Amino acid sequence: MADEISALHHTKTWVLVPRPPRVNIVGSKWVFKTKSSIRMRALYGLKQSPRAWYARLSALLAELGFHSYKADSSPSLIFTTGLEASYSSGEMTLIQRNYPLDLLHRVSMENCRATSTSLATGDLLSCESGTPLDADDSFRYRNVVGGLQYLTLTRPDLSFAVNKVCQFLSHPTDVHWEAVKRILRYVKGTPSTGLHFRKSATTSISIFTDVDWAGCVDDRRSTGGFAVFVGSNLISWSSMKQPTVSRSSTEAEYKALANGAAKAFWVESLLSELGISPQRIPHFVV
Repeated sequence: MADEISALHHTKTWVLVPRPPRVNIVGSKWVFKTKSSIRMRALYGLKQSPRAWYARLSALLAELGFHSYKADSSPSLIFTTGLEASYSSGEMTLIQRNYPLDLLHRVSMENCRATSTSLATGDLLSCESGTPLDADDSFRYRNVVGGLQYLTLTRPDLSFAVNKVCQFLSHPTDVHWEAVKRILRYVKGTPSTGLHFRKSATTSISIFTDVDWAGCVDDRRSTGGFAVFVGSNLISWSSMKQPTVSRSSTEAEYKALANGAAKAFWVESLLSELGISPQRIPHFVV
C-alpha cells in the first residue's frame, strides 16, 4: 500500500485529504458518498482518456483555424499502409501489390500453382471436418487468415471465402487449412486485382444484396452480403454470417437487404456531408 501511495504522489494523480469522520477505509480506496479527493489529471488506460485527449486536440486545432468534418476528404494518395494508388486518364486504381506476395512467402507458397476460384463450390466446411491442427499450425492458420482479412480492403472478391475460413479460428483443422491454401492459390493468380474508380456521370446509389441461405452446416445460419455502388464505382461491400437462423430463404434475403439498406443510408449521409446530392433515391437489387 505504501508503494501505491508513493506512486500516486509521484505522478501527482491525487491530492490526499484527511479522512472524514465515520468513514471506513477498504484497501487503498476511500468509500463515501461525497468525494474528498481532487483528480489532477487523467490516467492512461481509462476508457475516458481517448475522449478527453480528442476533445483537447479538437479544441486546439479549432483555435488554429482548422474545421471539423464528420467525413474525411484526404488529398491524393500514392502509397500508404501497403495500399498503392495509381492514376491514369482520370481513373484511379487501388491495389495491394506487395502484400499478397508477403502472405505467400509466410507459408512458402511463392511458387504454388494458381487456381481460378477462391472457394470450391462443393465444399461444405464444418467444425467437425478434418483433424485438429496443433498449436503451431493453429497459430499459422490465424496469422494467415488475419492477413487475408486485411487483403479484403481492396479485394471484395475474397470477402465470402475469407469470411468462411474466419469462422473456424478457434479450432482449425487440416480441412480448413486446405481451404485457406486454396484462397492463397487464387491470390497467387490475381496479384494485380484491386479497385478501379472512374469519373461517373451519375451519383446515384445502387445496392446489390445476396444471401447463402442456411449455408452453415453447423448451425444452419445464413451468410449475407451486399455491395454498394455510387455511380459505377464500388465503394462498400460486406460478407457476414447472420446472427440468427432464418426459417426461409425469404427471411434471409430480407435480413441481407436490411443490412444493405443501412449501409446505403450511411453512404447517402456521407455524400451529403461532402456536398454531393444523390440524383435519385438508393436503388436496391436482391
